[in-house]
Amino acid sequence: MGVACLLRKWMGRVGTPSGRAAHAVGSEAPLRPADASVVESRLDVNERDEPQDLFERIFRNNPSALFLASLPERTFLDVNETFVSFFGYSKAECVGRNNKELHVFTEVEEHGRFFFDELRRSGSVRAFEMQMRHKDGTPLDVLVSSEVITVLGQRRLLSSIIDITDRKRMERELQEVNHHLEAQTARANAMAAQAEEANHAKSAFLATMSHEIRTPMNGIIGMADLLIATRLSVQQEHYAQIVKSSGESLLSLINDILDFSKIEAGKLQLEDIEFDLRDLLQGCVEAAEIQAGAKGLSLVRVMDPDLPRLLVGDPVRLRQILTNLIGNALKFTQKGGIEVVGRLDSREGDSCAVRFTVTDTGIGIPQEKQVRLFQKFSQVDTSTTREYGGTGLGLAISRQLAELMGGEIGVESEAGRGAAFWFTAVFGIRSGGPPVDGGGREPDRSRDSRRQETRAARILLVEDVPVNQEVAVGILHHLGFDSIRVCGNGRLAVRVLEREMFDLVLMDVQMPEMDGLEATRIIRDRGSSVLQHWIPVVAMTANAMSEDRARCLEAGMDDHIPKPISPSALEKLLDKWLAGDLVEIGVPPVAQPPPVGPDGPGNLAVFDYPKMLERVVGDEELAKNVMDTFLQEMPGLADMLRRTLRDGDLDRIELYAHSIKGASANFSMDRLCAAAGRIESAAKAMDRASASAELPAFEKEFEAALSEIHLAMS
Repeated sequence: MGVACLLRKWMGRVGTPSGRAAHAVGSEAPLRPADASVVESRLDVNERDEPQDLFERIFRNNPSALFLASLPERTFLDVNETFVSFFGYSKAECVGRNNKELHVFTEVEEHGRFFFDELRRSGSVRAFEMQMRHKDGTPLDVLVSSEVITVLGQRRLLSSIIDITDRKRMERELQEVNHHLEAQTARANAMAAQAEEANHAKSAFLATMSHEIRTPMNGIIGMADLLIATRLSVQQEHYAQIVKSSGESLLSLINDILDFSKIEAGKLQLEDIEFDLRDLLQGCVEAAEIQAGAKGLSLVRVMDPDLPRLLVGDPVRLRQILTNLIGNALKFTQKGGIEVVGRLDSREGDSCAVRFTVTDTGIGIPQEKQVRLFQKFSQVDTSTTREYGGTGLGLAISRQLAELMGGEIGVESEAGRGAAFWFTAVFGIRSGGPPVDGGGREPDRSRDSRRQETRAARILLVEDVPVNQEVAVGILHHLGFDSIRVCGNGRLAVRVLEREMFDLVLMDVQMPEMDGLEATRIIRDRGSSVLQHWIPVVAMTANAMSEDRARCLEAGMDDHIPKPISPSALEKLLDKWLAGDLVEIGVPPVAQPPPVGPDGPGNLAVFDYPKMLERVVGDEELAKNVMDTFLQEMPGLADMLRRTLRDGDLDRIELYAHSIKGASANFSMDRLCAAAGRIESAAKAMDRASASAELPAFEKEFEAALSEIHLAMS
């Protein structure tokens, strides 16, 4: 029969072990039919529930093991189901028996006196930690909480038991691990102290030896210079130049070792002086221009207009890092160019963090080898046949110098795709210093002067067709723009704009993966990671109708130039957006070639070479390169158009036809442009049959155009 059987309701004032009186409702019932003992449950009237069910539910369904025992005998009067499952005894085995018969409490002898003394003194014990025993003899770690309650004048013991066996086991394991770690830490500290002592001794030795070697080395180089200045035979001068070059290489190595030794020995002190950041960066770039020019590489400097011009720090060590990174870029780059970028990373009070990035188009660095880059005496290529020399100290020194200046250093690279080395440094700001490139400009400069400045602008060209890329880059070079970055689609352009800063974007509209409209929307989205949401974006498209211009402007583009690109129109547009001449240019839409009817193509040209030559500013070499690119790229593009026409993918048909139309327009191939345009229009109208029907005419004009180009190049 349950605890709550034969319940009798009552209400009144009751007493607690602490003597506090409370209004309550309660019930009482015999625990077993053969026992007159009664259990009483009490409950604050504000938590009124059905008295017949309350105590029964609390006792039976409690997740803790509960038992009710008599005092002072401590005979079990009742247990709940959790107690039964926890200890392995049935309820019948427990009720009416005490601990001496059950042996549940294993530590009564050790802890029992304290436990029951505290229970007698205060009437309760909270979370008392002890060991108990399962029926099968397994020891159990538990927390016991007990309360002496009065039931109809009889003192009873109500206890709850929580299993903490797993927790105690983990604590013991953790203590063992901690003891082991403490021993290992003590051993490691002793070894570190020994290593530190040896390291300081090594650094001191290297510093001393480097100094001693430098003195005679300077003498060797100086005497070689004097010898070269005398009258020598060709062979003697050649030998003297080798002596000088070898001496300079050895001196550079010694200087690296000396710097590294000073840093490791803690003897390198940074200066704290005022310097002009613009002049420093310009000097670093100018020092490398001869070597870059000899390899045919472009070398440009880009400055964040928000950067303070006058900073306080160590210009010598800053120049050392930049020179090392630029030198490495020159060493590992055979074609393309190098960009040196300085931008404001953060500013707080009278100090700022500046982020410098040196980006190249060189051989790149595999991901798995990048972790070794900034370690001393470490190189990407460690083979005995490596192509590039060096000690492997430059980047390690740069890392330590950057850290001494409160910053860090890193690299972003892929094999075969160039590298972008970056580092940060913290400088003081001289109060009142003007910005680098913004506030320093005089307001009364002439338009010609301002236009001259635009030629240093960085332009991002986003175009998927290689022929169109080459034409646009060639025109830009002829207009005096040398810093041009090319991306093949909108997705790549967005990624570049998340890492680098430009002055203007020339954006094709129809491209694979991501078109120019979607890319521009991401650029304008202030929630995106693009660095310059305000950068001017100029659309380039073979669709030059008014509705196409409206779509471009709606997407966030600033202006629109039709293909084929007119050099003079492009120059005016760039002057408008880069030199501040914000007046309407009035670029007319390109005249679309009339469609070829059943009576033939009329007066449309197969290939108008003089007109194409005029489009590339009369540069016959560029024209030859562009024609060569056309012969290499266009057959593949035409083949993709044929396949998509067979597959019926109208979106791809429109894209490929549009690309061929734009490229042929640049070449003044009016017939091919018209044929591709008709396929594009049919695909745009979702008319697959008409698009396929235009394929024979397209094939005819394409073959004719290829023949004309071969003839022009012969």
